Amino acid sequence: MTLENILWSLLTMINIKILEITQIKENPFFVYNLNILESNYNKLKIIWGKHQKFNINVYYSLKSNPHPQIINKLNQLGSHFDASSYNELILLEKLNIDAKKISISGPAKTEKLVDKTKKMGVHALHIDSLQELKKINNMGIHTNTLLTLRLAVKGALWKKLGMSSDTILKILRTLL
Repeated sequence: MTLENILWSLLTMINIKILEITQIKENPFFVYNLNILESNYNKLKIIWGKHQKFNINVYYSLKSNPHPQIINKLNQLGSHFDASSYNELILLEKLNIDAKKISISGPAKTEKLVDKTKKMGVHALHIDSLQELKKINNMGIHTNTLLTLRLAVKGALWKKLGMSSDTILKILRTLL
């Protein structure tokens, strides 16, 4: 089968053949095949399913691509979702994604985002610093709190995502 035959056989989400789109569109564009998405998701679940002693869920980061059809398809398959902005959280709400399947991550959580998280009853918050943990506690958020461990990489310039193992240990000692 030639590449052209393969391209002709693939359809975009709106069922227009790819080569026809390339003649219409002058700008770059994405083509999604929801059947391939489903196949890949199922393969991932099979791989994780071999580790039954762990309760593992797949979380799709909206940061990678917030297209509603992708989100809806993954929701139908049982995926969970990770949002890192207010707009991403609002999109999940508009798509009727169960708040129990949502986590919030990212180092720049605004009060607006955290407040919406609280109102929706979102499943979990990833905490990236001791200051952020204090801020969340002061706002009265009662949800699962995930402490994000920053891997110690020699020479790393970016230290905003996650906490050092020493900081996490300090927090755990305080909580226990």
